[in-house]
Amino acid sequence: MRKLPFKLPSAYALLPGQAAVVPDIDTGGYDFMIDGHGFRLATDQQMPYQRETEPTTTHRYDSSQEPGEQSLSALPWIKSQSSFHGGAGQLNLESALTQFQYQQEQVEHIRYDTSLGLDPWTPGKVKRLPDVQRYAFGFDSKQVCTATVAGVDYAIIGGTNSLYQVAWSSGPDAAPTITAIDLSSATFGGMSNCTVGSLSTDGTNYYAVLQLTAVGSTPGILTYIISGQVTSALAPAALYEVPNYTAYSPRTNICVNPSFETNTSSWSAEVGASVATSVTQHQNRAQSMKVTATGGGSIFSGVHLGFTAVIGKTYTCSAYVYLDASMAGSNVLAAVQEATGTFGSSTTVTGVWTRISVTFTAQTTSPAFAVWCGAANFTAGKFYYTDAVLIEQAGGVGTYFDGASAADSQYTYGWSGTADASTSVATPIVVPQQAPGICGWVKERLIGALSNSVYELPVNVAAHTALPTAKYTHPIASYMWSAISESPVAILLAGASGLQSSITKFALDTNGNTPTLGGGATIAVLPPGEKVLCLQAYLGSFLAIGTNYGVRIGTFDTYTGNMTYGPLSLTTTAAVNAVTGRDRFIFAGYTNQQPDGKTGLARLDLSTQVDTAGRVAWAPDLRPPTSAPTGLGAVTAVAVLPNSLRLVFLTPEGIHVEGNGPGNDGSAWLRTSRIRYDTAEPKLFKLGRVRGSLDSSTISIVGSAPYQSDSNLATLGFVTGSDPGEFRLPSGLNEWVQLRFILNGSTCILNSYQVKALPAPKRQHVITLTANCFSQETDKYGLAVTDPETPRSRYQNLKDVEAVGNEVRFVEFTNTGAVAELVVIDQLAFQSFSRPNIEDDFGGYITLKLRTTES
Repeated sequence: MRKLPFKLPSAYALLPGQAAVVPDIDTGGYDFMIDGHGFRLATDQQMPYQRETEPTTTHRYDSSQEPGEQSLSALPWIKSQSSFHGGAGQLNLESALTQFQYQQEQVEHIRYDTSLGLDPWTPGKVKRLPDVQRYAFGFDSKQVCTATVAGVDYAIIGGTNSLYQVAWSSGPDAAPTITAIDLSSATFGGMSNCTVGSLSTDGTNYYAVLQLTAVGSTPGILTYIISGQVTSALAPAALYEVPNYTAYSPRTNICVNPSFETNTSSWSAEVGASVATSVTQHQNRAQSMKVTATGGGSIFSGVHLGFTAVIGKTYTCSAYVYLDASMAGSNVLAAVQEATGTFGSSTTVTGVWTRISVTFTAQTTSPAFAVWCGAANFTAGKFYYTDAVLIEQAGGVGTYFDGASAADSQYTYGWSGTADASTSVATPIVVPQQAPGICGWVKERLIGALSNSVYELPVNVAAHTALPTAKYTHPIASYMWSAISESPVAILLAGASGLQSSITKFALDTNGNTPTLGGGATIAVLPPGEKVLCLQAYLGSFLAIGTNYGVRIGTFDTYTGNMTYGPLSLTTTAAVNAVTGRDRFIFAGYTNQQPDGKTGLARLDLSTQVDTAGRVAWAPDLRPPTSAPTGLGAVTAVAVLPNSLRLVFLTPEGIHVEGNGPGNDGSAWLRTSRIRYDTAEPKLFKLGRVRGSLDSSTISIVGSAPYQSDSNLATLGFVTGSDPGEFRLPSGLNEWVQLRFILNGSTCILNSYQVKALPAPKRQHVITLTANCFSQETDKYGLAVTDPETPRSRYQNLKDVEAVGNEVRFVEFTNTGAVAELVVIDQLAFQSFSRPNIEDDFGGYITLKLRTTES
């Protein structure tokens, strides 16, 4: 009888679960090895050796109250979509939001990737959008307001060197009448001297901010608020004259003795220092203050100046210092003395004037600015000079000035009192300059947002009235207003300074008989870099916010009027300059953002929220006609004609008016989301089906798949009362497929589609085999062998390997050589058919179910 050595060669001795990388050599008469542990097969008719393909599908349990796709057989996989009113912007058709439902449908099952020229907003029906008529009259058009008078739609359109009345006297489908509004008077200097910067209407009259290139008949005035009747092309009235604009704010140097030209009054020497004026060194004018160490300082020694501050405001104090050569190695710093000290910048450089500063928020009304040197470095006889001290309410160091500074192109300078013994004032120089601004008719009043101030403007005033007192002036002089709208209880204005944009609320003061505009309060601040360009309050509860990044939707609390705004529902790479509302929708300028790269509009559905963050459904909308020269250019304005409810939008190529009913100009298509069946495994996409109204039109289907060119799959149509049949999908195994449905003809309607596929993952195999596990066994050569380990130990080895769960090496020893595979142990079973005896304490058969991991 052949007896094996006690243990296998070291190459076979592995830890449980460790993948075996060993020579595929049988040294023990084994039939196979699992992770280096050898066994002999016990195959017979009752315990066969089996290999079978692992199933790729499972039986489904249908718990739904109604039948559907989940009730069909496991193969083929089916995906269908019968509505698209959830809008565009969904790349993958997934079901990740199974608990988030709107309108009794999972919202991700009513969305799609993108579309061109289509209206998906009726559930279960996609149709072509109306065609657009373009009118090009050769003038610049950037601003628009619309009104209906006596059943006729009017638009007032303005821009550079243009202000025109547009009347649709024969209805919206006929060409409008265009009339230039008279700007020939000396007040305005003619059309070529005028630019319309903003337009608004109360329904009868229009109001505009009019900018003049050169001064008209009124000296020094370049900006007017004008008014005229919507139905008239006569010269408008110059209601208000707007003062010239300057971007510079007044400045005050709080330091009462900043240049030491007379004495060192108001400055106090610390213990261990003395001060005196000096002509030896000076940074600004003729003298400076010399600070000399006398010895005896404790921690710091130098000088300080007390001043009056407002608690909570930010101040910056700065001074120029010149260190004598004897100060080498010494450090002179700027500091503020309050309840706790604040330290700023410092210098150790000798022989040159260096500016040091400190910025702080006032904690008391009487801080002190100090220029100090550490007492250890400021021994008797050492000295430095200080000059040109500037203390002002600011968040950073400004250009130095005092009352004796010479006027420049921006400011004139003067003392508030005695020269060199009082604060200094920098007064901005005002030169004839257009005052930037906008106007808006909100809550039955005209609001003007001009320069950085906001005005309530009565309209029943004489021509050439001066602006009333501002209701609010933004603290930042360069702040620019960009949009006017309203909330249920207030007037809203948006603007920006630098990279920061915000929305300010102006509540109405109801103490008097007529509510008047009260003070402003910021209710929203946008992320840095995102600027509000337009606002549109709508339906009493919503605020559309157009920015340089896209469109956000804000919502109002109907009781308090407080607003919250959500993330960008529509993200764009070009600025959204205009928004308007109709029905349940917001329409936004979509500059050069259509799927074909052209310009036009996008539509947002306020009634359909597509995620928990608050985004609403959207889709590309109207575009210029194919006859437009390029179909490109910024959408600068969009409005609704109140009588016909037709949309009007402006681009550099003209005025664009929405047509009536589905059109047939240009290509119109919808591209589905990627159909993936919620897995990245490859699928064999076989057949598709489409249904719609195809009596007198066709639908062309184009398929897309990874790493493949788009392919024309079918053109179906001109069928009445019958199913157009199935079509084949892109060939090969693909992770996903997308379908583009092209609607040919104005009567074409898409209702639904369906896709059938077969799962095609890399097939795995399941191996079932039974091995002997006895003290004495017979190998494949017919020899009796005794294994060095007990049957119980051999079984325990396999249990240890199984417990780890890692993939292991399965090696079969055949007549032609060893065959190796990586597997995991899915199941391990032990059976014994005889009771233990004195020789065999434990023995039986081990059945293993192995699953390949790389086959």
